[in-house]
Amino acid sequence: MYDNCNPQSIQLWDEAVALYTGSLETTNNNGGILPYHLANKRCEQFNTCERSTVLEGRERKLSINDEIFQLFHEGQTTIGKSACDPLIEYKERIVHLMTVPLIQSTLYYAHIRQYRKFKDENERQKASAEGALYAASILPLIHFCYEFDGDTRSQEDSHILYQNMKATSTTTDFKAVKMAIERNYYCLRISCDDIGGLYDPLTKEYSTHDWPCVDPFKKDIGDMETTLVTILGLISFLTVVTCCFLPCRRRRLLKRGEDIPPVEDDNQIMLHAESDDDDDSYSDDDMEVLAIDNNRSIL
Repeated sequence: MYDNCNPQSIQLWDEAVALYTGSLETTNNNGGILPYHLANKRCEQFNTCERSTVLEGRERKLSINDEIFQLFHEGQTTIGKSACDPLIEYKERIVHLMTVPLIQSTLYYAHIRQYRKFKDENERQKASAEGALYAASILPLIHFCYEFDGDTRSQEDSHILYQNMKATSTTTDFKAVKMAIERNYYCLRISCDDIGGLYDPLTKEYSTHDWPCVDPFKKDIGDMETTLVTILGLISFLTVVTCCFLPCRRRRLLKRGEDIPPVEDDNQIMLHAESDDDDDSYSDDDMEVLAIDNNRSIL
């Protein structure tokens, strides 16, 4: 059974599930204190309990916990088949997903620290301490992005996050914190859909300060679709003008006996070339016939 797997793989995998979930968790999400409970709590506050994700090649509506446990189940099945190489991919994806509630919690407390009016100093200190704790959990990950791709912005983002979220900070710029984290989503292998935005389930509205962001590739696709629709609309408009307005204008001019702008088409050129008149002029009757023939060729 363990041809290319650690003989303790099944036990270690089960321990990972137990440490993620805990023994206090209940079916109604009460009593838990470990990451599973936090992820369920934050998904309601950020409207990500049914976020869009791609799993097994299909787009599905899953919460972070739903996807993590799907990966846990696939890992268990893989170990049972003595094929442990795919476990690395499952593990990496689980780790990335586990950062989502930590980021959501950091944003949650950054928002509280800037916008909530605290009842007393104890409440303010509690929010400051919890915000600093969650920020400290993602600071190494953002710093790793600097080590990973050499982008100095990640280093600057780490500094912004630390200065705004440290426990001794007297002010917090929520927008700066939000943007500093969002700039590193790609490196962290998460998306705007994973994080969502601060959401009120009662009013079913997002906070005016924390609407969900849009991933760059989705924004580019949206811009391309808008541009394409605009171009097609313009082409349709010009086609209608060309096919309908101009012939109608020529009919009106002909009816009133006014001069019609010349149309340099093949028929007119051939008529000029085949003319036997020495003075290259036409009678009024000839001009009317030519105008009618040209008008018919356009229509």
